[in-house]
Amino acid sequence: MPPYYLQWFRCKYPNIKITSLEAEADKYCLQSMNAIQGTKPAGHQWNNILTKVLQVHKYKQSHIDHAVFIYCSPDKTETQIVCVSTDDFLRAFTHQHLFDDLCTSLRKYFELTTKEGPKLSYLNLNIKQHSTYISIDQTAHIQEIVNAWFPDSTDLHTTDTPFRTDSEFEKALSETLPAEPDELIQLEKQYGGPYRTTLGQFQHVKEWTRPKLSYAITHLGSFNVAPSEPAFQGLKRIARFLATHTDKPFFYPKNVLLDGTNTLRHQYDHSTTHDKITILNDLECFQDAGLARDLADQRSISACFHFLYGVAVSWKIGKQPVVAAHSTDAKLRAIFLALKRTITFRHFLEHLGYSQADPTRHHEDNQPSIDIVAANKVTSRVQHIHIPISAPNPLQALYFIVTSIGFEESALAQIPPYLNKFSFQFEKESGTLFSSFVCSETFLSLPFLFRFIL
Repeated sequence: MPPYYLQWFRCKYPNIKITSLEAEADKYCLQSMNAIQGTKPAGHQWNNILTKVLQVHKYKQSHIDHAVFIYCSPDKTETQIVCVSTDDFLRAFTHQHLFDDLCTSLRKYFELTTKEGPKLSYLNLNIKQHSTYISIDQTAHIQEIVNAWFPDSTDLHTTDTPFRTDSEFEKALSETLPAEPDELIQLEKQYGGPYRTTLGQFQHVKEWTRPKLSYAITHLGSFNVAPSEPAFQGLKRIARFLATHTDKPFFYPKNVLLDGTNTLRHQYDHSTTHDKITILNDLECFQDAGLARDLADQRSISACFHFLYGVAVSWKIGKQPVVAAHSTDAKLRAIFLALKRTITFRHFLEHLGYSQADPTRHHEDNQPSIDIVAANKVTSRVQHIHIPISAPNPLQALYFIVTSIGFEESALAQIPPYLNKFSFQFEKESGTLFSSFVCSETFLSLPFLFRFIL
């Protein structure tokens, strides 16, 4: 640290002791006594101070997202919303004097710099304001990432998808062993850096502006601890996709009523036709699930998108925590995930002053799932699929099924004639889980199975 800064620091914070390190005499270590800097809960303490300052000036903190504060005048004609990310603020207001008054108040406590205008930069986001819309994109940030991958544009091969879905690549991902230490060093040199660092860069882009990367990031994220060469190839595929699709902003309309409708159109790459659907301007949700997309663990992928004014405002894509018994089971788990997020967003909109008297529409393309939700119970319209599970010991597998899944008296089981390997399949039938054991000709009733295990 420069000497002039140390002198200022000692005067400003007399309770903090500054001592030189024995190993490096030209560097200093700050030891906290009674101040914020240097303490482990520094972030929490800073947030408490900022919250108290804003609350004194009549800003209400959202109980859903504690980083959002809102001010409304007594007559409800003036509003300012403040979004906080550590020490960066993003503010939206209806009247200029609200912005100026808050800046004056904050300068009493902190040093503050401001930036206004039609173009803003916030956390690697480019925000552009127009008379009819506000756009958000990460074009400049994405360009920095892909330039490191492809300094020469002649080496770039275009691609329309961020992830290869052919069976050969899926098989290579699931069967290729993790790279050895020496091999990993070579792969990091070849693909521009550590696997975890590169994946984190793409993760940031996915969370903010590129939901299309979600499946690829989720699938490749399972190789974070022990990456293989196909996993590195998957990262390069994402970089190629971003390099050929750098500018994809979100356009949020201005001065549009919530009680209207909006038409969504999707045009596929290199196609002249498009699909379209009419949805409400109010909060709406689309959810879906892909059954057993991971060949290694057979877990499904859930996805849900929430729209406002016909534009996506939130998305969540990830693996389900357990193996789904069938396709309807996977889709019901996706619906449950979407409903939990819908409740959160409804409370958040209420805090911002938007009434939520009407229910939020959810779009589902699976009729058995719709029937189950409408009936509030598992109906006979269940799509079945067998998911194989292997166990080394038949007795352990039988004990697991009986104790964890449960049977009815009418269920039949078939005992395999060998003990070195045991495979079984299970499915869901009208709310009752039962099991069928393969590779034998002798059927035994359920009470006998209990005696056999005990």
